[in-house]
Amino acid sequence: MKYEDGQVARLGDVVSLSRKPGRVVFSIDTNEYGAEFPKADWEYLGKGVMAKFADFGLIYYSESEPDLQLVRRMSESDTDGLRDSCSEERSEPDV
Repeated sequence: MKYEDGQVARLGDVVSLSRKPGRVVFSIDTNEYGAEFPKADWEYLGKGVMAKFADFGLIYYSESEPDLQLVRRMSESDTDGLRDSCSEERSEPDV
């Protein structure tokens, strides 16, 4: 899945939906999954990403959504940590 600006959505991306922060917790398209969202549980969807928001919960996107915006990309080392502990589940993302 790509954001409206053409960038590919990746695991750990900090995103905004209606000015509410969230984080991409897996991307089927890039084969990236957080520790709490194993590939075996979600690959049946075939494509897209899942984002988790404190205000909205989990939202699945198979195509770009105009209201979903990339705020910032996580570094490779931060993304490795998500795969291990999915620590973003315990705290709000910095926006």
